[in-house]
Amino acid sequence: GDIKLTGYLGSGGFSDVYAGHDSSGRRLAVKVLRLTGLDADQQTNRVRREQEALARVDSRGVAKLISAGLTADQPWIASEFVDGPTLKESIETQGPLTFDETLGLIRRLAEIVADLHELGIAHRDITPNNIIFGPDGPVLIDFGSARIDLGNEATGSILLAGTPGFTPPEAEAGLAVGRKADVYALGQLA
Repeated sequence: GDIKLTGYLGSGGFSDVYAGHDSSGRRLAVKVLRLTGLDADQQTNRVRREQEALARVDSRGVAKLISAGLTADQPWIASEFVDGPTLKESIETQGPLTFDETLGLIRRLAEIVADLHELGIAHRDITPNNIIFGPDGPVLIDFGSARIDLGNEATGSILLAGTPGFTPPEAEAGLAVGRKADVYALGQLA
C-alpha cells in the first residue's frame, strides 16, 4: 500500500513489528508475518483472525486497524501507532505500579475486555507486553490469538501459543480456550 516503514519496533513469536506512516503522515505500527515452512498457513490464519477482530472494534482501548495485506508474500497488518511504553517496559524502567495505579489499570482493562466480549471477541493473550500506556490510557494490542463469534465458551478453540503465567490452566491442558482466558489474564496482572 502507501505505507513507508521508518524503523524496527520489535518482534513476537510469529512476526516483526515496524514503525511507519502512510501518505497522509499518520503514524502506524506494521506487523509483518515471518512465514516459516509448515506453519505458514497457521501463521497466516493468525494474521487473518487479527484483522477480522480489529475490524469489528472501535474503542480507544484497542489499537485501530488501518490496513492489511493478507495475500502479500509476507502478510502484514497495519494499526494505529500508540505512543508509549508497554506495561512490561514501564515496570522495568519505573518499578511496580502502586496499588491505586494497579486498580485503575485493571478496572480500565476490564472495561475494554467487557466491550470485546460483547462484540464476541476473546483476546486470549493479555500480557504486560500487549498493553501499551498510551496518551489516553491503556491500549490493548496484538490480536493474533483472538477468537471471534464466541456465543458460548464451547466455541473457543485450542490455544496453540500462549505466554507463561498468563495462559489459563485449560489451555495448558489442551482444552478449548475462549473469553475466560481474558478474565484469567486480568487476574494474573493484578
